Amino acid sequence: MSSATRIHSATRSSIHRCTLERLLIKAPRFTFPTLVLLGLALFTLVAVRSEGFYHADEHFQLLEFANYKLGQTPAADLPWEFRSQIRPTLQPAIAVGVIRAARAAGITSPFSWALLLRLLSGWLAVLVFARIAARLSGSLGGDRMARILFGAAILVWFMPYLSVRFSSENWSALAFLAGLSFLPLDRDRRDTATITSCAVAGLFLGLSFVFRFQMGFALVGVGAWLLFRGRIGTARLAALGAGGLAAIALGSAVDWWFYGNPVFTPWTYFASNIIQGKAAAFGVSPWWWYLPQFLMHAIPPIAAVLLVLAMIGACRARDHVITWAFVVFLVGHVVVGHKELRFLFPMAFPFLFLVVVGWQRIRPRLGTGLAMRVTFGVLAVIDIVALLFAGTQAASTGVTTWRFLYGYSEHRPTTLYVQGNSPYDYDVLQLHFYRAPQIAVVRIDTAAALGDSSRYHPRDGDLLIPANGVLQPSAPGYRLTLVHRSVAAWMLRSDVTHWKERTHIWAVYRIDRR
Repeated sequence: MSSATRIHSATRSSIHRCTLERLLIKAPRFTFPTLVLLGLALFTLVAVRSEGFYHADEHFQLLEFANYKLGQTPAADLPWEFRSQIRPTLQPAIAVGVIRAARAAGITSPFSWALLLRLLSGWLAVLVFARIAARLSGSLGGDRMARILFGAAILVWFMPYLSVRFSSENWSALAFLAGLSFLPLDRDRRDTATITSCAVAGLFLGLSFVFRFQMGFALVGVGAWLLFRGRIGTARLAALGAGGLAAIALGSAVDWWFYGNPVFTPWTYFASNIIQGKAAAFGVSPWWWYLPQFLMHAIPPIAAVLLVLAMIGACRARDHVITWAFVVFLVGHVVVGHKELRFLFPMAFPFLFLVVVGWQRIRPRLGTGLAMRVTFGVLAVIDIVALLFAGTQAASTGVTTWRFLYGYSEHRPTTLYVQGNSPYDYDVLQLHFYRAPQIAVVRIDTAAALGDSSRYHPRDGDLLIPANGVLQPSAPGYRLTLVHRSVAAWMLRSDVTHWKERTHIWAVYRIDRR
């Protein structure tokens, strides 16, 4: 190879390397303030689009609890956890405060209240992610890797969706990360922790436990690290403990206010779910259950890469407090018999921290060749597509129907005749939060039963929901007009994967006399 060829090849490689470096790390537009603005904009969009809830607990044990305290949900329609007094109520109390403030400002729609709670969750997540990422710059070897961590926290496809959830998993994670951000996270900065910062750290870490008791596993990992690796001193440990006890005392005071009697919910939760075994009644899974679930739900190509990098990162950062917290949290959930993938959501950001550490470890060996650029590009495209899909879809399939019924009946009394299940039925529970106060639900056997004047008296403008969205037979003496369907008409033209059998399609008809 000639000298000119070698120079040209080296120059081209340098250009590729510099271009990749600028795109990923060094571009001025990727400063922390710019990333914060990007995160706020993205999370706002996802919060607006992601109506409803990922899991029933996110709704029934938070929003319906709050709605009960607002006098709208009957105690008899709350989950069994309410009667057993095992759920912490600080988060429902926050929802009560937000809703009362919204009412005072003239905002009366429950859909707007839920949006405010999602926006609050998402904006807090961006700020917490920015703070903890900046605090981890020393652990990551500099500001640019901290920016990569922050960028991953707002751009990896499942993070915006999880971060806008007003769920115990999300809020416990944010309180946990906020608490860690007040601790000395780098070995060379351990002596910089003040009594005040340790007390604030303890308060936030305690709040993470109050929001979700399973965070106790992660807190055990943090406590072990502080005792064996952190060495922050007796006075600072005392301040940390005092902050944690203050958070638990606050949670107990709110529980007393909410339930109407003194109760220590961490104990009642443990006694009910562990000693009495009620958690196991919801199903028991083998210890390895989380691995295939993660690989399948986090999208296999991305999930596999993230998992390998996280394992490398855990080995590399084995002395870091986040690694200790993550490992103990994971082991605790592996040991517990009842498993759900959402139980691991609080560790999403710590997981990404380990991923970035792993990436930092192996990146020098990967180079900037064509294979590397193609692999990175394919993963980026998959992530963007998944982010667009997850971030623009409603979290609950029934939310469009709830919104339609609320708007239709908000200013006029309406009887909703339903054949089979009501849109407000959720297994054995009843949804009240999104239900308009002017709507009454009457169950019928068939649409033809509306013609039985001895039993039913439909008025012009009342509504009918037939079973499975199929109107058959029609109601004699009445004209039925389709006014809403939860699934777009063009989607119903194809059933290649038999998705209709797995989806409840709500069709709403307006009733008028002929």
